[in-house]
Amino acid sequence: MDLLSVGLFMINAIVIIFGLIKLPHRIPNHINFKSEIDGYGNKYTLIIPFLIGTILCSVLYFLESRQGFYKDTMDRIKTQEQYQLAMKTIISLKPLLGYVFLVISIMMIQTAQYRWINYSNYFVLVILAPFPFHIVYWLYKYSRIS
Repeated sequence: MDLLSVGLFMINAIVIIFGLIKLPHRIPNHINFKSEIDGYGNKYTLIIPFLIGTILCSVLYFLESRQGFYKDTMDRIKTQEQYQLAMKTIISLKPLLGYVFLVISIMMIQTAQYRWINYSNYFVLVILAPFPFHIVYWLYKYSRIS
């Protein structure tokens, strides 16, 4: 899972670098629900989602390496099971975050080139598509140790 998440962020970095090379300095950066461009900005705003995703994944790597952070806040009953489940949840979130921020970067680059503007409303569904399965799976797992 770590290799998958690192790979997704590397692909994201490559997409952003190529986007920055190809795009003009001023690009559209906001599209309303009518698929109309209503905001422009600097092309370097494409870096912001990548930085946010990298920071979030770094926090998850940090939490994964700090066992005491979880064990100190858990009940004395089934502490080891809770800890292992928390670690598995964090490990599974990193590729999901990589996916989300990769899709956001691709969407931003395509709309900055005036492509896919009519489909921008559907990107929210593409971004959120894996979350219901992830949430249901982990709710089931957590309910079993309660």
